[in-house]
Amino acid sequence: MHGLSVRALIVAGLLALFAATLALTYVSERNYETAARDSEERFFRKVAAIAAHQVLQNLQSDVVAFGSHFLARTEFVQGFGHATNTGYAESLELALQDPFVSGHVNAATVSLEALRVYDADWNLLATGRERGVMNVDDFALPARPNAVVQKARVRTGNDRLRALGGGWAFERGAFYSVILPIGGLTVRGYLEVVVNPALNLTRLEDLIRHPVTVRDLVTDKVLHTGAPPDAEHDLTITHTLESVDGRALYALDVHVSNARFLAEMDKHRRDAVLASGAVSGAVLLIVLVVLETFLIRPMQRLRHDIHGQIERFTGDPVATRGIREFRDLAVDFNHLIGVAKRQSQSLEELSLTDDLTGLPNRRALNNFLAAERIRAQRAGKPVSVIMMDIDCFKLYNDHYGHQDGDACLRQVAEAIQAAVPRASDFVGRYGGEEFTVVLPDTEPDGAAEVAERIAQSVRDRAIPHAKNTAAPVVTLSLGVATCRTHREICLDCLIARADQNLYDAKTLGRDRVVAA
Repeated sequence: MHGLSVRALIVAGLLALFAATLALTYVSERNYETAARDSEERFFRKVAAIAAHQVLQNLQSDVVAFGSHFLARTEFVQGFGHATNTGYAESLELALQDPFVSGHVNAATVSLEALRVYDADWNLLATGRERGVMNVDDFALPARPNAVVQKARVRTGNDRLRALGGGWAFERGAFYSVILPIGGLTVRGYLEVVVNPALNLTRLEDLIRHPVTVRDLVTDKVLHTGAPPDAEHDLTITHTLESVDGRALYALDVHVSNARFLAEMDKHRRDAVLASGAVSGAVLLIVLVVLETFLIRPMQRLRHDIHGQIERFTGDPVATRGIREFRDLAVDFNHLIGVAKRQSQSLEELSLTDDLTGLPNRRALNNFLAAERIRAQRAGKPVSVIMMDIDCFKLYNDHYGHQDGDACLRQVAEAIQAAVPRASDFVGRYGGEEFTVVLPDTEPDGAAEVAERIAQSVRDRAIPHAKNTAAPVVTLSLGVATCRTHREICLDCLIARADQNLYDAKTLGRDRVVAA
């Protein structure tokens, strides 16, 4: 990469973009084909679901129509009344084998399997299962109530007046029951009509105009075979019908031909890739010419001008010409030279360390106080400040000379640092012979104790001071102040109060600590 030019990188990038465009076009077309097939599959899956729902709705309507006519027949009304009044169901069982039932079955509207009659408390009164009519192969209902009956039994209020239909299953296979109330608004019992919906499900082919295979998932048998999937029928949509308790009953396989769709998608993909390649190639040539004219050559000129200024370091600005970005770059480069000069001049001003004592200076104190205010405000802790001054230091300088005065300042700085060993505390030179100590998380009594320790540490150095009015050695006057509100204005007042206490210490005779 180090030896490559901008021109080479741009050309390589554009060629890569050209190849990526073709690849993305191809992939997009494949994704479009996949999305179209998924959409087609979702469409037919929805169609199959709607058609299956419609078939079951029609089935339930046919069963309700049959049941309503049957319940109105005189033979059934008399038989049901006799069974509920006397407890004898012979006449009711004869009514369930009425020729009306045989005629309805032979009409092939529904595949009727059985009839069951219950009283209002869901006690079974009679079952209709006549050989040759509803029980051609010794059909037997399960002993326990099926899922539809169980669902109907828990209904209350007006729900009991509505017909309830649903699928259910036991070891013999999948069936469909419709529960009808007996007695109108005063429910006296219930009629259960059991049918085999396989006959009705084959009518899906007439609704959706595609071959359908019907499979009984309970017995794992194929009940109806539509056209199998092949080159002309290579998309199979499966819709599952479930019982009222969630058990899978039937699988409906819808066979859809999509060979023509695939051929059209292949042609569309080829045409799209060719068109994309032609357009991308033309755009590539145009972009190369434009980049060479407005980017490469102006960049080379600007680089030449900047390199010349750097080598000669005359400080003269480079030419601001070319397109807007290159003019802005030249202006920024010229500004950078000016900033660099100004920063070089201000490095000493930005120094945070006092050259004489090695302690942080007043700028560092301001930065520390600003940061400490935020930390102390978050923690809810006090901040204490000690302002101190070397007693009669001007007289010290006049008597011993400035060289010894500088040495005295260094010794005092060392004594203060030795008396404040905690790493979180701040020790700095405030200016001249003044020093500052900041004590985070320190109450007034603790700050006064530290101030006394500092004063004693300086006394212990026993630095001779013949002109000191307080003692024959170098001593300090110290003022202590504490802040608890942590507002920005409080910190300014904190320094001022500590300085006032320092002034009071000098007024009271020096060599002492004043804390308030």
